Amino acid sequence: MKKIVYWFLILISLFVGLWIAQDNPDRVVITLLGFPLGNMSAGLWLLLAFAAGILIGLCATLPLLWRLTAANRALRREQVAPR
Repeated sequence: MKKIVYWFLILISLFVGLWIAQDNPDRVVITLLGFPLGNMSAGLWLLLAFAAGILIGLCATLPLLWRLTAANRALRREQVAPR
C-alpha cells in the first residue's frame, strides 16, 4: 500500500511541476552576486528554487536523524542485553 501512495505522490508532484512550468513560460535571467545564471523560464527557476529548498532542508535534518538513529540503536542494544 505504501508503494502505491508513494507513486501517487510522485505522479502528482510531476503533474504540478509540469503545470507550474507551463503556466510560467516567460524567460527571465536570474543574477546572483552580479553573475547572470542563465536564461530560463520563470517556472523552471521556481521549480529549481523549490528543489534547492528541499535539498537544503534534508541536509539540515540529516545530522539530527543520524544522531537519533544511533541513540535508538544504543537503547535497543541495552534493552536486549540487560546488565
